[in-house]
Amino acid sequence: MAHVNQEWSLLWKVTHLFLALFFSLACFVNRNDADWYLWMPIYSMPCLLCFSAALKPSLTNGSAWHSMTTLLFYGCLLYAIFEMFALTMVFSTKGMINPFSVEEGRELGGLTIIVTWAGMVLSPWTANGSCKSSEQSPVTSLLWVMVSLAVIPLAFWSLCFIPGLGTSLGHCIGMKSC
Repeated sequence: MAHVNQEWSLLWKVTHLFLALFFSLACFVNRNDADWYLWMPIYSMPCLLCFSAALKPSLTNGSAWHSMTTLLFYGCLLYAIFEMFALTMVFSTKGMINPFSVEEGRELGGLTIIVTWAGMVLSPWTANGSCKSSEQSPVTSLLWVMVSLAVIPLAFWSLCFIPGLGTSLGHCIGMKSC
């Protein structure tokens, strides 16, 4: 059982480091956005929470960390609902298009990543980056979702920097060079 907890703890840290990297890059890219004052704090908060969870997993048991994550979860969830309505308005005027080709769709994608991450870390199964052997099945499922959540956005974002391909992908539209 100690071996399982050691592996889980290492994956917990690595996953949070990847997510912290994604959130920090998202924050950096949004400095050129028209509403940077909104998106930089939205991405900074999970970035700092991920770094703290990776560097010292025991912080996730603290009331301050839990309160910040809960606040982030519900705030982003409410904003995601607003963005869904905004996206349906875009669809009603432009028809069914790639949602990532419009700002509302990309914003909803970012909020979805944050809400999913916050919901996972607030789950009782993932407390403090450890697991009990009796919880192995749900923890394994949550682990795969966390790893996917950490790697897939970075992979899709990196496609924007491939010459020729980046200009044809909807989620790359409007990206300004750093």
